[in-house]
Amino acid sequence: MSFLDSVAPDYYTAQKAVVVGVFDVQHPQTKGDYDFQEIRSLLKTLGVETVFEVTQKRRKLDPRYCIGSGKVDEIKVGMETHEASVVVVDQGLSPPQLNNLQASFNCMVMDRTGVILEIFRQHAKTNQAKTQVEIARLEYLLPRMVGAWTHLERQKGGGGGGAFNRGMGEKQVEVDRRRAREKIHRLKSKLKQFSSDRTVQRRQRQKEFTVALVGYTNSGKSSLMNALTESGVLVEDKLFASLDAKVKTIDHHSRPRILLIDTVGFIRNLPHSLVDSFRSTLEEALTADLLLNVIDTSDPHYREHMEVTDEVLKTIGGDHIPQLMVYNKSDLIEDKYLGKILGKGSQFISANDPKDVKQLRDAIDGFFLENFVSAEVSVPAENHDVISFMQKECIVGEFSHQETVLTYHVLVHQNKLTNLKRVVSKYEQCTIKIK
Repeated sequence: MSFLDSVAPDYYTAQKAVVVGVFDVQHPQTKGDYDFQEIRSLLKTLGVETVFEVTQKRRKLDPRYCIGSGKVDEIKVGMETHEASVVVVDQGLSPPQLNNLQASFNCMVMDRTGVILEIFRQHAKTNQAKTQVEIARLEYLLPRMVGAWTHLERQKGGGGGGAFNRGMGEKQVEVDRRRAREKIHRLKSKLKQFSSDRTVQRRQRQKEFTVALVGYTNSGKSSLMNALTESGVLVEDKLFASLDAKVKTIDHHSRPRILLIDTVGFIRNLPHSLVDSFRSTLEEALTADLLLNVIDTSDPHYREHMEVTDEVLKTIGGDHIPQLMVYNKSDLIEDKYLGKILGKGSQFISANDPKDVKQLRDAIDGFFLENFVSAEVSVPAENHDVISFMQKECIVGEFSHQETVLTYHVLVHQNKLTNLKRVVSKYEQCTIKIK
């Protein structure tokens, strides 16, 4: 088995883990006890049970182990006592730190980045998502291959001329590195094609209004999408249950249509490789007219989650897009006054309450209506081009008729007004008045 090969999806099921939390005592947010809730949830998503938790406060991370050698001994005792088979460190480890810990514990060691990557790998369903995750995984593994093999005997120089027999005395780790770089190159070329396809799809949606759901993972975005669009998007109480951007229509009867896009959730310390790999998916949010920033208000760390969302949006260049703050899961909140102090224009809702969902839908409509203008269009009854355009692109109100001429009162978005005027100007008997 090559170091590049993925473990089976069920490998982690029923595994027991010792989890290590490291405090930076100089950081202002490290007061109190270490919060293991999020890393526990990440491991639960993988099927791993947390059986023992260890914390350590350090002014400077140990370059060899990240933690002190005394803590390493404590973890060894904890592993034996609790029959643990995996050690997880809730932060990023350098390649030497990861390899040294694996050598000390003689078991699999994962850092936070590795856990998130594995969840993404298991949850990727489409070809694009699988490609994005595999690029990130290989880029993560490349500098960590030293020490991954215990059999570093030199390969015999073969005369067969095969792709893996070149290079007299090549080490297995060198073979894997070359394979990884070649595969990354192929996958990035493949990803460019996916990106081009998405660009075409986005161009086709330019005639529609678009709203994108963004926010921390497991904040209830998929539940909200189901409620707003009455669709059947996967909803699971798991982190990163959905990785692919999904597009649904909020109301099939509204004109013009408003499309709702669900994007991958964010998380603290999201690996840069994943942000880069998923950039084409995250860019779905960049073309939106409005962002629904969904926050799980029932989570005690929701304000930190908001900061993470703001940081990722800034990283991908989406911080300039208008946002509607949606404080979700109000049904799980005991403090009923919280909704009154969360900020003007924000929505304090539960995706499970039809009244709240209607309230949010009205707020979305209201955002777009602010940029509509009122117009009166007179058109012969037999002119189907103008009538069809209004029905597709305008909000059609009352209409009256005088002999064979119909007069429509419509609301048209400022972005569509020029197009409406152009269609009307093609016909001498058609007129338009802006009110």
